[in-house]
Amino acid sequence: KVDVGALGPLMVDIGAYRYSKAQHLPSDLIQHLNLSSACYQPSCMVDPELNATLYKIVDRMGNNAGYGLPIKLMVQQMTKAGVHFYMHHALTGIFETTSAEILKPKIVFLDRPPVELTFANGV
Repeated sequence: KVDVGALGPLMVDIGAYRYSKAQHLPSDLIQHLNLSSACYQPSCMVDPELNATLYKIVDRMGNNAGYGLPIKLMVQQMTKAGVHFYMHHALTGIFETTSAEILKPKIVFLDRPPVELTFANGV
């Protein structure tokens, strides 16, 4: 957010943050996260290029919230569930393992052995 004086805060979002209800990945995710949306165009008309009504994520005041909000909420929910995030780390390998006791970062599945993750910086 950027403070623009008397106009208040301005949310700047880089990227295509409009979506249609037929685009299930963004639409279902936004619905699952219980976020509000509004028509992208004030007229709420069908976009002629995409042949669909487009929507955007809005805050409780009806202002643009941006695509960063669902990502932030997903990270918060996944962190609470025990997921660890390694930002700015280059993944260099994914290896099958027979031990769930490995100390390195891993992905654990319900129906098969875990996989060990290795990163360029040795994490």
